[in-house]
Order: sequence, then structure tokens, then C-alpha cells
Amino acid sequence: MSIASIFMISQHILVNLTDIPQFNVNPDRYYLYFFLKAITGIGTNIIPLVLGYYSYVLCRKNVMKQLSNFYLTFFFTAMLCNLFSYIIRSEMSLRDFWIVLFPISQNYFSFSVSCILGLLLLPKVTNKLNDLESNKLIKVLIMLTVLLVVIPTLFGKDVWGLQEGTNVLWIFYLMYCGYIIKRFDVGKSIRFPYINFMASIFLLLSSIYFMTSISMLIREDTSTAFRFCVPYSPLALYYTVILFDILEIRTQNFFSVKASPQVISTFLISTQVILNGSVNNFV
Repeated sequence: MSIASIFMISQHILVNLTDIPQFNVNPDRYYLYFFLKAITGIGTNIIPLVLGYYSYVLCRKNVMKQLSNFYLTFFFTAMLCNLFSYIIRSEMSLRDFWIVLFPISQNYFSFSVSCILGLLLLPKVTNKLNDLESNKLIKVLIMLTVLLVVIPTLFGKDVWGLQEGTNVLWIFYLMYCGYIIKRFDVGKSIRFPYINFMASIFLLLSSIYFMTSISMLIREDTSTAFRFCVPYSPLALYYTVILFDILEIRTQNFFSVKASPQVISTFLISTQVILNGSVNNFV
């Protein structure tokens, strides 16, 4: 969870607070920037995977009763951010307090809302999935992967409006993947995980270099250079699953936190408030 927060904050800094370098001006800085962007771009993939992987635990919790706790976490975090912003800038904005009272009114927290919606639906959905046969689950996974991963990559467009991996459809797909990883104990079938991890990074970064070269050769620009560097590409998904396997499955005794709605919601809400609230210009 902490890795996901670090990646999301890093991605925010790269996208919103950094001048995007141009290939024709400074190729080295261009590659460094997009290498970092590709590595940290899967931060939003990890949290839904965690929700799905620990669904067997979370489904036994009465998450609906904790909605008030979720809002209180958001309220106090947002108010602290407003106070910090006031101390730094010596000014207040009505918008900042409007968001505190009505957090979903301006669509700033679509990712958080989608994850919490998934968390609320987990008990019923998990019970339904537990009743399905294994071959049906695999068929559904293959169908969803073709639709949400393969087709957008082939066409080079965000066909389903996945919005850089923050769309509710993509989040629910990742939660389903997390459930599949746990149910079929996929971690045990991954041999040489650290070699796979290095390979996933190598393939992801190599795609930037080769796709940039091809794009410059054909189009004389870099418009198609990042086809594989979005959270819903096959290479990004491969990198996400291997990283998740290492952090949450193989080294969970050292690095992971106890799965609970409180812990997950605290990580998620706090990170999203920092990135989308009144202090986002300082992050």
C-alpha cells in the first residue's frame, strides 16, 4: 500500500509539476522522464489488486457500517490540508471547503470513490464468485483482458475511457484479477519472480525507446511512443502483477500491513486528498 502511495505521488509530480521534456530538444532528459513515468504509472493499479486479493478477508467485514469512518478520515485529512495551505499561502478558498462537505460533487476523487464502491460491493460479489466454477472464472478473465487490455493496445486508443487507470471499469477488473490471483494461488506458479520483475521493467522501458524510434521514423513525432506505457497495457499489467507478487505475497511478513477496511481506506483517502485537495500544488 505504501508503494502505491509513493508511486501515485511521484506520478502527480511528474505529470503536473514537471515540464515535459521534448525529444528533439533533449533526448536524454526525455527518456529519463518517461522511464520514471512508466515505472511509477502503475500506482493506481496496486490498490484495486490489494482489494481483490484480500477480498476473502474483507468480505467478512461489515464495510457498510464504516462509511462514516471513511468520511471522517476524509474530513479531517482535508481540513488539515486546508490549514496547511492557509499557513503557506495566507488565503482560503470556498472551493476547498465545498469539496470537504461534498467530496464527489466535482469529480476530483473518482479513483477513491470507485475503490470504496468496490470495497462496499466486495462481500456480495465475493460470495457470488466463490460459487462459480474455476473454468468459468478463467473464461471471464480472458474475455475481460482481451476487451480492456489487448484491444486498447492494438488500436493505441483509450477505447473504453479508462482514464489512465482511474476509471471504475478498470478498477473492478483489477479487483477481479486480485481475486483470481488469490483463489488460484498464482504466486506459487510464478517462477523466478525477481528475474520476472527485472524483465517486466526492461520490457516496459524498452518499449519507450523502440516505440519512440518507430514513431519518429513514421510520423516524425512521438505521438505513438507510449502505447505500452499506460496502466492498462499488457506490459504495465505484467509489471503490476509481478511487483504485487513480490511485495504482497512473497515478502508480506516484512512489508505488508494487515488487510482491513480502515487501513486500506486511510492509505487511499489520505493520498488522494493530498493529490487532489488544496495542497496539491505543493506536492
